[in-house]
Amino acid sequence: MENIPELNRSFLAFVQMKILLKFINSNLKKELKFKLDSRLEDLLIKEASITDIKSILAIYRSCFNNLNYSRVTLTAEKLNDYFNSANSRIYLAEYHEQNIGFIILEIDGVTTKHGIILNINILPKYQRSGIGANLILRAFSFFEENHVAQVLCEVSLLNQAGYSFLKSVNFENYQMRYEFV
Repeated sequence: MENIPELNRSFLAFVQMKILLKFINSNLKKELKFKLDSRLEDLLIKEASITDIKSILAIYRSCFNNLNYSRVTLTAEKLNDYFNSANSRIYLAEYHEQNIGFIILEIDGVTTKHGIILNINILPKYQRSGIGANLILRAFSFFEENHVAQVLCEVSLLNQAGYSFLKSVNFENYQMRYEFV
């Protein structure tokens, strides 16, 4: 990774990243659509509902399996808060009637709104098949519909795959955050 300090065992390091939606053009959107593996043509990206909490938590647990990549532990209570917030959305990736991934989004700010990708997870079996790109594409649409200019996210340095994925969809580093453990 470029310009990222070495990990130290006494703290967790997170790269904070951003993308300006005005730079999301039709070419990038086409590129993201075409990243989907041809075996997954039946993939459906849909808005989640409160009845999907168990499924979302199962995906989350399967992805993290005791790794400390995320600063916020996802719980049923936290998901319930997202579902009850007008500023949050959760989208699911469904394949053959099985939920295989999700993305959690939030809009923050009053006068200058910015979007936040709070969490994105794909079951390990389906990673690197374009599902994340399609969830990101849906996130960009949601943020555009809500007149958001900039999208922010954060990824742990321990999550090299997540960092590489976000770079591949044009997110840029803008600062580091450290959390002492």
